[in-house]
Amino acid sequence: MNKIWLKIAVGFAPLLLVACTPTPATSVVTTHEGVLGALETLVKSKSVQLTFQMESESGAKGLAYHTTYRPNYVYSDDPGKEWGYIQSDDGVYSLGANDDYEIVPGEILKKNNEAVASLWDADLFPYFTDFDLREFPESDSYSLGNKINIMATMDLFGISRTRYLDVGAVTVTAGATWSDFSLRLVLGPAVYVCTVSGWDVPSTDVEDFLKAGGKAYIPDTALIEMRDLFEADNYNRDVRDYSDPTVSLGTEHFTPEYFYGDYVPGSGAASSGIMSIKKQTLLNPSTGQNVSLNGCYYFTIQNNQVVPTLGRAYNASSDIASVCFYLHHPLLFDRFQYVANNNGIYTTSKQEVLKDFATNNQVASIISEAGYSLYRLDFTIDNPSSDKEVVTFDLYFGTAEDNLGFVRYVFQDFGKANLSVVDKFMDQYFPNR
Repeated sequence: MNKIWLKIAVGFAPLLLVACTPTPATSVVTTHEGVLGALETLVKSKSVQLTFQMESESGAKGLAYHTTYRPNYVYSDDPGKEWGYIQSDDGVYSLGANDDYEIVPGEILKKNNEAVASLWDADLFPYFTDFDLREFPESDSYSLGNKINIMATMDLFGISRTRYLDVGAVTVTAGATWSDFSLRLVLGPAVYVCTVSGWDVPSTDVEDFLKAGGKAYIPDTALIEMRDLFEADNYNRDVRDYSDPTVSLGTEHFTPEYFYGDYVPGSGAASSGIMSIKKQTLLNPSTGQNVSLNGCYYFTIQNNQVVPTLGRAYNASSDIASVCFYLHHPLLFDRFQYVANNNGIYTTSKQEVLKDFATNNQVASIISEAGYSLYRLDFTIDNPSSDKEVVTFDLYFGTAEDNLGFVRYVFQDFGKANLSVVDKFMDQYFPNR
């Protein structure tokens, strides 16, 4: 197999138009008054099917998909982006699909280490309950102006809120029957349209899954233990050369209070760190005045002493795990149902998992701009259930299955990543943190 490597320094697509026949909208006569009444009915309902579709400015229609809301489950059959949740006696668990569009169940969801018990009360999915109905009139049409409602509409269509400033007109229309109801959002050359396609309509996919005895997924013990290793935000990463994964370029220390990269000479990166300081005060010896600190701050280690840069925060947030891209809770840890165990080598080709992992490790744009695609993520867990665990991830990319390269990430020393010199500095200057 030919190997390809990345050269990296350390440290709205066009609308695809297809012919389709959307599910006919129900002709049930409404009992509401205009837009406000229609939305009030939808808010109260837990058994409705919505149809989502894209249109071009010329009116050509794209592929339609459905999101089915039921008292005990919600499922969206958007091809390649299927999602859902189902309530069982043991709690709520997620739903997805494989490449054959077959439902793949996830684990029981937990909040504060307890199973999520209510499908409709846990804020798991976007729905009309997110709208502020005080904005809407009883007329048959209305153009939204409330930012909260525009963003709630974006959530319904699966559009990132970061594109809020790109959104054009957002309108809702209601009439004598539910076939007259529509919610429309303009984004660039595309128009997103939501209509009501039925009431008390089951999802065939979910019903077939349940009839076949479908249940929540339970991952291997080794995967659960691996996930737990990263939860404490305390580990080292053996930094590997992207052009030769067998070569180590240094060690990165990840702890709950600071990150420090200790790189070897010639690696192309200078050793330095970032520390999290939350609402602390420190005396500035050069001015004799106290300095208020809150955020993440840059520091170096010189002559076995911490030398901080406290004049200006590196980042206003004190969330060190987010600022320094810790492997705190990647999507992989919520998608073990898509991981296969091939004789001790765990592997997944689920694209959303690969993209999230690449983004978290700051190589997604580099791989994409180089013209490569993500193919799979392999990982191994050496010395499991010991105090010497080593987790190695290999992220494969390339142009074809027989022409792949990979970048390697090696994590070890779980719970042992602290540096005494930094700990001493933190204890001396911020004892009450």
